[in-house]
Amino acid sequence: MPYAYERARDTLKKTVFLSLFVATTAAMLGIGIIMPVLPLYAKSLGATAFVIGLLSSAFALSRLLFAPYIGSLSDSYGKKKLLVIGLSLYIVFSIAYALASNVAWLFIIRFVEGFASAMVTPVAQAYIGDIVPRGKEGEYMNLFIISLFIGNAVGPFLGGYLSDVFSFSMPFYAMGGMALIALLMVIFFVPEIKSQASEKRKSARAIRKIIKDSKMLGVLFYILFRSFYRFGFNTFLPLLVVGFMSKTNIGLLLSAYMVSGSLLQYPMGKLGDSHPQFKAIFVLVGSLLSAVSMVLIFIFYKNVLMLYILSLSMGGFSALARGSVIAIRTERGRKLGMGAVTGSFASFQALGQITGPVVLGIFVYIFGLPSVFLVGGSFGIIGAVLTYAFIRG
Repeated sequence: MPYAYERARDTLKKTVFLSLFVATTAAMLGIGIIMPVLPLYAKSLGATAFVIGLLSSAFALSRLLFAPYIGSLSDSYGKKKLLVIGLSLYIVFSIAYALASNVAWLFIIRFVEGFASAMVTPVAQAYIGDIVPRGKEGEYMNLFIISLFIGNAVGPFLGGYLSDVFSFSMPFYAMGGMALIALLMVIFFVPEIKSQASEKRKSARAIRKIIKDSKMLGVLFYILFRSFYRFGFNTFLPLLVVGFMSKTNIGLLLSAYMVSGSLLQYPMGKLGDSHPQFKAIFVLVGSLLSAVSMVLIFIFYKNVLMLYILSLSMGGFSALARGSVIAIRTERGRKLGMGAVTGSFASFQALGQITGPVVLGIFVYIFGLPSVFLVGGSFGIIGAVLTYAFIRG
């Protein structure tokens, strides 16, 4: 009887894992689909370049403000409930985007979409973190993270294709369709669970506990600094190479990072599980070498072959660090609250996304485009050392 119970429980966990994997992939595809058309759609409504930049920041700002509290709320209120609410909002947004008549409405929709996003990807990761076996956090969590990569990689291409073949509105309706698929998967195949945290806490107290936890502070430093220079890379590399590379090659160059990172994500997670005593070392080495790759772009930015090599190495070394970071985050989530931990992680990621392009843009104005990669990589090196110091502690 105990054996039959264990088998049934394991089967349920696999079903839940697969359902959330498919649901998260669908949700991320929906987000990615509108990425290439949203700036053009906003421009057609009269938005200036500055306002289009604010539209991008609105999404990240909303996640920065709300993700930690929503994550903590999911530990007590229930993760499935928040997933259902967030995905339902995505369906509403798909219609709202298509019907928007001015830029102000687009800004409001984008900000509230960031709020809904905080109910989906961080909460889905928290759910998986609560059911993964102990000692296999790196393997299972990094396998699940691939769902985010798939959406980020395929979504923009699909959105561009739909807008070319049909209209500006079609990617928004496609986002709603993807969200509906994800919503149905969650409703029918994902049961509600209770948090595995050692104690329940109010949101504000839970976040204070996370900030005071040495290893979690290291995890937050990691994602803050990585997002800072990673989004600087995304923002300014096309501007740096557009004079001697086609738009197709620029797209492939940016995709190289994503491809190497996604291919290595799962094996690097298993590596951390197999050698838990070296997790802090893996984080240090991966973070350092990824940041150094960014610095080397400052030297070799006119060499196309070297640019591809450095983009691939940034993604691969990031996977080495991220594989162990995700495992450590999951381990700490069992004590501090999985939702609160993943929500705080998403918030610090958003902070890096907002500040990176802005701060590095100042260096572009003063010292020129190539300086971005020297400065951004240097920030990454500082972040790697800080991360290691706290995680090791």
